[in-house]
Amino acid sequence: SSSGAYYTFFSCYFILVGLILGAYKTQSKKPIANGLLLLVSILFFFALNLLPTIIYQSKHGQILNTTIRSPRDTEVYGMKIIQLLLPVEDHNLKFFNKIYKQYEVNGYTDTINENQYSSLGIVSALGFLILVFWSLFGHKLSVQASILSSLNLAAILFATTGGFSLIVSTYINPTFRSVNRISVFIAFFAVAALGLLLQNMENKKKASILAWLILPIALFDQISFGTMRNFTNKKTDFDKLQSYSKQINNKKTKIYTLPFGQYPEGSEKKIMKLALLTENVVWSTAAPAWRASSYWQYKLSQMDTKTFLENIVNNDFNGLLIYTPDYDTQKLKEFDQLINASPITDVANEFRYYDLKGFSKTHPQEDFLYYISGNCIHNYNRHKLTRYWCVNSLRIELENKTEKSLNKILRITAEYPESGVTEINRQIAIPVGNSHIIINKPESEKGFFPIPRNEITWPIRMEYPNMIVNEIEITAK
Repeated sequence: SSSGAYYTFFSCYFILVGLILGAYKTQSKKPIANGLLLLVSILFFFALNLLPTIIYQSKHGQILNTTIRSPRDTEVYGMKIIQLLLPVEDHNLKFFNKIYKQYEVNGYTDTINENQYSSLGIVSALGFLILVFWSLFGHKLSVQASILSSLNLAAILFATTGGFSLIVSTYINPTFRSVNRISVFIAFFAVAALGLLLQNMENKKKASILAWLILPIALFDQISFGTMRNFTNKKTDFDKLQSYSKQINNKKTKIYTLPFGQYPEGSEKKIMKLALLTENVVWSTAAPAWRASSYWQYKLSQMDTKTFLENIVNNDFNGLLIYTPDYDTQKLKEFDQLINASPITDVANEFRYYDLKGFSKTHPQEDFLYYISGNCIHNYNRHKLTRYWCVNSLRIELENKTEKSLNKILRITAEYPESGVTEINRQIAIPVGNSHIIINKPESEKGFFPIPRNEITWPIRMEYPNMIVNEIEITAK
């Protein structure tokens, strides 16, 4: 219950299967009572862990755009039996590595993602195959092995590509997509099956020797020296990066980073390895997707270079760090022309640091932030946010960072199915702290728009959009 929604769900799934099996095999109600007690306990503590999120969203609004998923993602991130049995990537034995590469390079690269890490390894793969065999031919020989083989079969039927997990993602929750993670449970069943075989061997001495052999074999099989070389052979690169970090490590430095990124799936992770090597620097970073800070950073990323620099300097940033491989080369040239200081670059030329202390402030600091929440989905394509598709209302979350109420002008360009485009102009008072404004669809508007399937992923069970917001602007009175 403290390991995230996936593992909570999988645990409940196997407990449910287990209590059904137990009730069937024992013809007793006791397994049902025990199973239900476990289910209630897990769900209670999972809800307890989720409580801070529920409270936060009730106070600050839910953002549907943060994790929009499509049920078809379950097919992409589903479990594949072949990947359970294949060796790990970059295996220590060339023969096994060749087996893996043959699969990878023969047209399957578009379906290889995190599911490649579901590889069981030779030890667990052997246990997995034994359980498959047992479910077909040996279910009457051992009750314990029979239960393990049934749980293993339940895992396969649920999580394999095209399996029952599609029912969950299509009709209940599309964010439940990376079902390949069930491989952790499959590995447990497989190892438990091997343990049963060893335990039931007549020659206990041989069983003991085999048990001790399993560990080094599994470690050699699962811990790839090819992967470990990334840690052992990169000391020189690390030393160079550490040396570079010392050049920008300054107690009075507040650094803005580019390119624009969002948490949890943004593009700023490479910058963090440099941030972790500094001690006295305040960094901007990828904010939770489409909350106030993230929306503010997005708006900055859409500005021309000069206006962008003015805005970050006005907000007390006196340094700019750019990860160049992911940034536009033309804009890099513009920064070079506008900033009267040569950038500090690292040896690999991945990072550029600009000192902005000579760049003068021309405008007051940002006094408030805002973002959109509620039943609105935005069209975000190629780093361009164009419009919001809403159901019944638009909710604007406001964050006043000053110590007094602010008077602003709210301008919205909205579109309705019947009356068309409408301009909304309203004077608003933004109180200190957090607040929100709700713009409701007129009651006279009864129609709706078709779901823009080619532009955005529309959440399941959400009504048809009946309000489109093309533009939002909050300016000084």
